[in-house]
Amino acid sequence: MNAELTIGLRPYVARQNSYVERNREILEQIGSVLEVPPPLPLLGKVLLRLCTFKSPKMFDVAIIHWREDVIVLAQKKPALIGILAYFLSIHLYRIAARRVVYIRHNKYPHKVLPRYQDRVRRLIRKGQSLCHAVVAHSPSYAKEHDYNYIPHPLYKLSLSEAGEPSGEYVVFGAIAEYKKIEELVEAWSGDRQLLIAGPCDDPTYLAELQKLAVDKAIRFEVGYQDQDEMGQRLANSNGVIIVNDPGSMIISGTFFFAISSGAPVFARTDPFYDWVSSTSLRDCLRTFDTVAELADHIAAADDRRGPESGAVRAAAVEHFGDEAVLRAWKSLFEQIDVQAMLVTEKSNAR
Repeated sequence: MNAELTIGLRPYVARQNSYVERNREILEQIGSVLEVPPPLPLLGKVLLRLCTFKSPKMFDVAIIHWREDVIVLAQKKPALIGILAYFLSIHLYRIAARRVVYIRHNKYPHKVLPRYQDRVRRLIRKGQSLCHAVVAHSPSYAKEHDYNYIPHPLYKLSLSEAGEPSGEYVVFGAIAEYKKIEELVEAWSGDRQLLIAGPCDDPTYLAELQKLAVDKAIRFEVGYQDQDEMGQRLANSNGVIIVNDPGSMIISGTFFFAISSGAPVFARTDPFYDWVSSTSLRDCLRTFDTVAELADHIAAADDRRGPESGAVRAAAVEHFGDEAVLRAWKSLFEQIDVQAMLVTEKSNAR
């Protein structure tokens, strides 16, 4: 792949989420990675180029994340202004880039009310159909919907070789209603220690969880967590628990943070975890049909941790390491003829 390729990324950075940074680092091995501006500044740049008789194409490829979130505003339902912003911005990306790649992280925005979910799904499908490729980080979901599969990159963590086992189980990441943490808190029993750590923008939901946790072996650490410190805590823990509702999320970034740290994972079963269970990561993942079954299993288990952290990390690199992600991006760019399109356009311009 020629290094002169210009790759646009939106968002270019994400506060407290190094997923975007990790993808950017990998994509920089393919070409020059630049920020795709917000729609209004981007429109201004496109118009300026047109007024000076330049091509509006500023990027060979534009990679767009989480754009569907604009559809749903504070009312938790699709809004006309959000729908217009969604479709107009995608058309603008098509004008500014020779190829547009749409990353599908969720089935619909987390905050949308249930009665609007199908409507929002339909809007997202129409929007992504305007793009040259759609990517999902779950191979099963990608296959089901005829999308392209790109592995979710692992996180870079500074970890010590060994640490004192804490014996605790951890729920890590944003404390939000869509994660169904209340089901775990309700089902938690016995003396196994559960830590719920992460930022929370919903005081009402947090208060509900804390009320449910009274007299249980559960504690909270609310706020943004230092990535390396949390990675070390997970590496020393008995495991990370993920009970997200599979109805809304395609994959959970928490899973990749957990295996990046070397922590085993306990999760509610879904098609992605079924796939993981068929790989060399099978020994560091336990899945359960219900949250109650998961909680009962932990309450009855002995206090020994599962696979060693080093073994978990080694298996994680095999499937989600930088080389695996880089190969997948290169393959996708070849599939949508990014390089051939660029060479042809330059030849025509001579």
